Amino acid sequence: MTKILIPFLNGKIDLWLIFHGMQVAERTQGQIYFLDIVPKENIKVGVSTYQGKIKKMLNKKVKEVRSVYCKSSGNFKEEIVNFVKQKSIDIVILSFTNEDNTEVVKIAKELRYKYGCELEIVKKYERRE
Repeated sequence: MTKILIPFLNGKIDLWLIFHGMQVAERTQGQIYFLDIVPKENIKVGVSTYQGKIKKMLNKKVKEVRSVYCKSSGNFKEEIVNFVKQKSIDIVILSFTNEDNTEVVKIAKELRYKYGCELEIVKKYERRE
């Protein structure tokens, strides 16, 4: 069974990542791990984790695909790398935006070359008005 990781930062749900992850999971009979990463500085301030919102939305969208919701706190890159190592993740799905993607590129390189993990990058187009 293929293990697929879709990370979220601060509960910011990206529907394109979920949709793409569901397609990959259906093709490979895989299991999706949704990892909600909350930076440690936000935990101290008491920022909401959106856990209920994510789970509610996922229950509507992800019926036919096996999925697991996980939560973590810390540095985005470090938490993804640690999760990949711990759970032996096969595919990580990340997104590019119109903003600076330097962190995503660093994560992708490390996962690909150091851990042999496959990557799927979803390009997120945002309208600028």
